[in-house]
Amino acid sequence: MSSEALKAQAILVETDLLLRFLCGADTDNLLVRALSSYRCYLSVGSIAELLSRAGNDEEVRAAETLIMLFQPLGIPMRYAPTIARLLAHPALLHNSEAMRIAQNGAISKETKVPVLSIRYSSLYSRLDISTIMPNSIR
Repeated sequence: MSSEALKAQAILVETDLLLRFLCGADTDNLLVRALSSYRCYLSVGSIAELLSRAGNDEEVRAAETLIMLFQPLGIPMRYAPTIARLLAHPALLHNSEAMRIAQNGAISKETKVPVLSIRYSSLYSRLDISTIMPNSIR
């Protein structure tokens, strides 16, 4: 975790934490702790992915309710070069989630808002993206 991440007031939450919460696997209340400690953002890509994984109307409503707790971040055109550089990184080759990870990485780099993820923390670190480690959230 970088020194920037240590003093972060805002974080970009990755899709894995949202899915973990919706599936009832957030037994350590990480998402709730993050929401109570930081201003939390979601990328539009993460929102779309979350909604695409909903299997029925009840799951869509649950996802929409959860999404309302976050501030959405879009991707302006000026982030395209950063996204392209990240997509070309060897760590993202042959990764089916490369586009979302590159988009979230670009948002993080451009806005200086670190990413919170369990599943992708080491990948973001290899991409030189500032992260918040889950165990640092009280």
